[in-house]
Amino acid sequence: MATRNENIVTFRAKWIPFIEKLPEDLPLLLSGGVDSATILATLLELERNPDIFTFQLGEFESEDIQVSRSMCEEFGLTHHIVKMPQTQEQLKKDIKYLVETLETNLVTHIQCSQPFLYLLPAIEQCGFKTVLHGMAADHIYGMGRHSSQLRREQGEAAFIENRIWGINDMEQPSTQSIPKLAALHNITLIDPYRQNVDFMSWAVNLTWDEMHNPYEKALGVQCFPDFWSRGNWYRKHNPYHYCSGIRDWHGTLDEETVKESGSTLKAQKKLRSAYNRVVSES
Repeated sequence: MATRNENIVTFRAKWIPFIEKLPEDLPLLLSGGVDSATILATLLELERNPDIFTFQLGEFESEDIQVSRSMCEEFGLTHHIVKMPQTQEQLKKDIKYLVETLETNLVTHIQCSQPFLYLLPAIEQCGFKTVLHGMAADHIYGMGRHSSQLRREQGEAAFIENRIWGINDMEQPSTQSIPKLAALHNITLIDPYRQNVDFMSWAVNLTWDEMHNPYEKALGVQCFPDFWSRGNWYRKHNPYHYCSGIRDWHGTLDEETVKESGSTLKAQKKLRSAYNRVVSES
């Protein structure tokens, strides 16, 4: 196992050159979490000042909004906060469009894709045709309850194998549904975590401790200490459809039965039924 300092050196050596070769005027989708913030830290180190796009559900001030706004203010970046109208009528309209366009009623795909119905036109209106994002990083870092449980029960080898499988799985919102929406606007999505094959092939074989000791995604943070010293921005992993309020908003379609369902899988089945009902009633 390499030392922490050795991994920091390797991370930066495999990570920074990929972004350095990209066009200098690319905007960034920023939630303020470690993954998108790592991309921002890299761009700033390369003396680039990207336009930033963050979505907001109605008037809800999520941590994403608060942290991304703070980052943009600290570095004097243009921050486009794209608001999603939070009404029951709009929710049903969006779900119908997504289910029919994406040809799926999988809950994570619908909830993660919905913000892009608003982000993509905003990006297009600002004259951009390519945008950076960091949605595939969780698969490299091995986030989520299933990965943690696998590591505890079967060890590091199984944990690494599962992450490699996750990266190769193309039926994810970030690799299937969201790119499909982007193509409808002729917008190209660039994810340095997935598209930088040299970095990804190395990082996916790191152990949990190499990545997450002493806190979640510590390796990514420690690669850019000057950036993180500028604000109280670090927070633990929280999927953006949870943090933004989208998950709870969708739950209002069938609120009582979702609450009574008891488990995530049962709640997802209830929501899928609610999505089907929305489509059939529209």
